[in-house]
Amino acid sequence: MLNTPVSVFGDPSRIWSVPPEDVSRQATAALRGYVYQLHASAAAWLALGVDDELYLEVAEDFTELLRESEMGDEVLKATQVKDTRDSGAVTLNSPDVLDAIEALHRLRVCNPNREARLVFLTTSDVGKERKNALPSGAAGLTAWEAAASGGDVEELRAALLQRTLSDELRTFVTNSPPEQLRAELLSPVTFACGALDWRSLEEGNRRALVTRRDEFQATVEMARRAYDAVFREVVACVLGPAPRSLGGVQLQDCLELATSIAIPSGVVDNLLGERAARPSTTLSMDELCNLAESLIETGTPPSIDRLLPTANTVARDAIIDAFSVKPRLTEIISDKAPSNASISDLIGFSEKKHLIVSQPGSGKTHALWRAANELLAAGTIIPLYLPAGQATSWRDLEEMITEAAPGVALTTLFRVYGFNG
Repeated sequence: MLNTPVSVFGDPSRIWSVPPEDVSRQATAALRGYVYQLHASAAAWLALGVDDELYLEVAEDFTELLRESEMGDEVLKATQVKDTRDSGAVTLNSPDVLDAIEALHRLRVCNPNREARLVFLTTSDVGKERKNALPSGAAGLTAWEAAASGGDVEELRAALLQRTLSDELRTFVTNSPPEQLRAELLSPVTFACGALDWRSLEEGNRRALVTRRDEFQATVEMARRAYDAVFREVVACVLGPAPRSLGGVQLQDCLELATSIAIPSGVVDNLLGERAARPSTTLSMDELCNLAESLIETGTPPSIDRLLPTANTVARDAIIDAFSVKPRLTEIISDKAPSNASISDLIGFSEKKHLIVSQPGSGKTHALWRAANELLAAGTIIPLYLPAGQATSWRDLEEMITEAAPGVALTTLFRVYGFNG
């Protein structure tokens, strides 16, 4: 997460140097903050109700207009997004925290007698104040949550008045009765601290689309890829003209377009003709091989060299060669098997079901993928390689096969061709 400045780059034998004055201008932290805001905005869009609206960079980083059933009027929920974990914890003394409190007060003043809320979303954890600490010893933001939930407000009132506030907010905090202070300032503000980083947020958004893929009739892989279109739409919206809003209908249209496959009509006619000419429950050996090849290609794991983007060519080639060595399994639990063997050797064992275990990151996925390639190339067996790590249920695995071979029943496929799980 740390933003390490880059002062030299290029071929190590003839490096380029960055002028010292320009090293400080490397804006990775600012860019990461914007990326985090866009992913958080996308998460809000995915969670939006059917009749709700999302506005980007209108009031705060993004704002939701929520039409809650028990409320006669819509509720405005504004969110400030801060990817500030590298800067340390946040407290009641943090300028960003005080700015958020001021922002909520301004919103309520500009919209009297309407329901406005504010969420302060940050990757930073809650810290304790060193200056002007609360007499109880509690962290200011922890005390805020307790007071907002019905606890005593006086300690927090006194703490706020020790901070630098606008004249308008100071007057409100000073003169408001406890219940008014709670209802109009404390309860409407939520400090969501210790939030996930942008990579985790992106992955959560992709998984959310996989979970709801039935809404737009998509496969697991297409649903995951559809998030790329969602993210692009958020960027286009925030950089576009007024009103910079997104809704449920736009999301549905975006997902349906992103998960649809354009096929020339001639190809469709040929495919339908071929299906009509033979039973839909069987595959030729060539088709079976094509299916296996397609599954292997779809499940290709990421290259190990992506973990070392800054390494020179020689070092990256060396580590790729090291990981390309065929691994051997040890401690095989079987009375009729050797103590160690390659993954490809397993097909010769009398047992046809195997569980391969090792430490995370030890290369199980890459090893299984290479073994599937070797078996298919050898022609002695046709492997169906299914990357189960991307699946949430057996139905997801079924879809990986039926997408490539529509109309073929899996039970028939395994029974006719003698596959063993």
